[in-house]
Formats: sequence, C-alpha cells, structure tokens
Amino acid sequence: NNNNNNNNNNKADDEESIDITLKGIKAENGQLLNSTGLTLWRASSLLCDFLCANPHLVREKRVLELGAGLGLCGILSYRLGASCTVMTDGDTDALENMRENVNFNIGGGGNGIEKGNDNGYDGDNSPSNSLLTCAQLRWGRHIEAFKKRWSVDKKNDDGVTCDDDADNDDNDADADADGGGSFDVIMGSDIIYAEDILEPLFDTIVELLSNSADSIFLLAYARRNVKIDLVFECGERHGLTW
Repeated sequence: NNNNNNNNNNKADDEESIDITLKGIKAENGQLLNSTGLTLWRASSLLCDFLCANPHLVREKRVLELGAGLGLCGILSYRLGASCTVMTDGDTDALENMRENVNFNIGGGGNGIEKGNDNGYDGDNSPSNSLLTCAQLRWGRHIEAFKKRWSVDKKNDDGVTCDDDADNDDNDADADADGGGSFDVIMGSDIIYAEDILEPLFDTIVELLSNSADSIFLLAYARRNVKIDLVFECGERHGLTW
C-alpha cells in the first residue's frame, strides 16, 4: 500500500533541481480515515513551487511546518538552506513515516536525522550547520512546553537547539516575555479542513511565530469545508495581516 512519490520538478531560483522521494499512501486507496498525513495533498506542491521561487524566505531562517504529513515542504525548506526546520504533525503514524522520509532524503538512506540530533550532511543544497527534525504538535495543546523545547531554549537536555546565534540570549528572553516565539517562518499546506480547528491553529501560530517584523506565516490553501474568508477573519483576530 506504500508508494514512492517522486517530486522531480522543484527548482530553486538558480534553476538547480532538488529531487525529493517520499514514501506514502495514494489518496485513492481509501486508507486515510485515521491518518490523513500519510498522503501528498495538492496544496503541498503549490507551497513547494512558492518556496522554490522565493528561497530567501526560508534561507538561514528558523522554520516550523504545521501538519507536515509526508514532510515534503519541510525537507525542501531544509534543502533550500533553512538554519533550522522543525516539521510537526499531530498523528503518530504520520510522524513515523515522516522520519523515514527524512532519513531517506537527507540521511543517505539510513543515517538520517532523528529528533534531537544535529546533522552533518554535506550534500548539495544541504548546509552542514542546519538542523532538521520531526516533532509531535497538536494545535492549541501544550504550546508553552513545545515553545520551550523547540523555539526558545538555546540548548536543552537533549542537545537540541534551533538558534544558531548562541550569544543572543537577551533577544530570546524578550521574545519569551512578550509572548512571541522564535520561528521566523511558520508554514502549512492543506491543513484547514474544519472551522473548529481555526482558533487552535492560529493560537498556535501566534504563540510560536517570532515578533520580528520579518516573520511570516505561509499557508497553501485548498478549499475543503472552510471558506477562505473565515480563515482571513480568524487570522486578523489574531493580529495577522496579509
């Protein structure tokens, strides 16, 4: 029931191809009732195209992906030069599969980056000082704990850091004090499928997104059961503009 989805058409602004191979389940197989993160949804390709056309948005930035599923956009962000990429999903099956995709694409087929481990991969489009990791995140739940573990602390007990600037402790303290997170970019594709997830989704975004004027939330939207106007209204209530 597993299939490899080859994404061979992603190109950065220098027209260099970035090949990513994913393990997942075809949507038409009808096995996604409990794990929608096990397939590749159409909006993820749109987000990838946007990132390849605008790699500066993630290059040397701290990136968080929500509802990462197979991990396509997060892996691409890493390959485009993000200093730190944390891919998240609420589903444990999706996370297990996501880590396999990370291992295959970044770790040379078996020496991949597990949660909490920095990587030393020196391949093309994969800066050796980057961090790529997978973590569970359920929107609106235990956000402060996630924030402390992944986006504010310089280095926790597991040796995990998502900030290359180890001398910038004052800025981190200020961000934590006024409610901001430390991710420069938060992104998601095809993650809005019901109205009742809007509030916890945007609560999570505003808690984890940096208060910097340059921080950004990228959403690749595919209409399911929620009108885009409701998405804009909820974002506006949470202080976001577009």
